[in-house]
Amino acid sequence: ITAVGLVLLWQGFNLTVPSSLLLAVPKTAEFLRAVASRPGEGPARVFRFWPGLSKYGELGLGEDLVSRLQLNKELLTPNLNTIFGIEAIDGDAHFMSDRQSKMSATIGSFRSPQNNDKNWLNSGAPFDSKLSRFQSPENRKLLSMMNVKYLLTSFDFKPPLKKVYETKVTSANIPVYIYENPDVLPRIYFAKRVKFIEPNGEKAFNELLANDNFKQTTLIECLKPECVYAKYQSSPSDTITIQEIKSGYLKLNTRTKYPRWLIYSESNLPTWEVRINDNPELLPIRTANYLFQAVYIPPGNNEITFSYPGIWKQTGYSL
Repeated sequence: ITAVGLVLLWQGFNLTVPSSLLLAVPKTAEFLRAVASRPGEGPARVFRFWPGLSKYGELGLGEDLVSRLQLNKELLTPNLNTIFGIEAIDGDAHFMSDRQSKMSATIGSFRSPQNNDKNWLNSGAPFDSKLSRFQSPENRKLLSMMNVKYLLTSFDFKPPLKKVYETKVTSANIPVYIYENPDVLPRIYFAKRVKFIEPNGEKAFNELLANDNFKQTTLIECLKPECVYAKYQSSPSDTITIQEIKSGYLKLNTRTKYPRWLIYSESNLPTWEVRINDNPELLPIRTANYLFQAVYIPPGNNEITFSYPGIWKQTGYSL
């Protein structure tokens, strides 16, 4: 029944398109790839403003599958962005963590499986109010903290967001724009100032919303003495050099005069491992800014690796 059902669904129920139409690289992805290859350009993420198909119907989008696919590709709709190697802060994932889902609803994602009742983008509010809220200083603050440097949209945004690319798609010539966020935080950085808070989801979320400047203050969920009383200090000579970064793995070198808190804007999910200078002992990972990872590193020259376990180790954890 399962085998025959798959055949019938593929051939009879689901509409199909040529694979070449799906795999052809969209112009927006070409632009973002070119930008990422520039010297000194650090890793960054994208996010789209998606007010729903009905709004695009007003712009002339038809009902045919090809037109909708063309539009979704240029907007790098989750999870199409992964096909073209573009990192997004959003995604369709039913196993998304509750915290990520809550943040998705807060920043204006169309998908937030566990917090859909809090998703203001899907509400019946007028379009202009949604557009205004998406690009508000409060929302840009959160997008910047999440390493979102580029925003994809078919609608006009106001400064300080800067339009850096535009194209048109489908026979209706629907515009697609890329805006650059000038206030974006790096993917990896040293905390300038730290505020230690209780590792409580609801309280941490409220602290996150109350933080006015993530470039100046990083929230770390730890009230243990080894966190609160750990000394740290910045120096102009402190540097971070990324050696390798890919899904589930980061290798970098740090040079610091004093101990520092190192922030990696990657979800602090269970079983992540951090090692320093090939030491088998793992560094403790704290949660930074509600979602991400923070580790306390000693002064001097250090090689630090963040890694997510491979399939065999994951199997062991599961067992």
